[in-house]
Amino acid sequence: MAKFRPQRGGLTESLAEIKQVNSIQELRELLNTVKSIEIRPYVYDARICWDSHLVLVDGEPVGFTDGPLT
Repeated sequence: MAKFRPQRGGLTESLAEIKQVNSIQELRELLNTVKSIEIRPYVYDARICWDSHLVLVDGEPVGFTDGPLT
């Protein structure tokens, strides 16, 4: 299970929309997309203690998870 936060203007806005997801399929349903989803290691974010992973839909960043998803 991972936490997903969408890309927003600031961290506070992004954290207000956190959702739990168990798989890429659940993330796909949350994002309401059939397009390609890729999750890449990004950075450790000490502000929120996340090993952040970047979520890309068709190559465009849409948010972050706190770890990898399968």
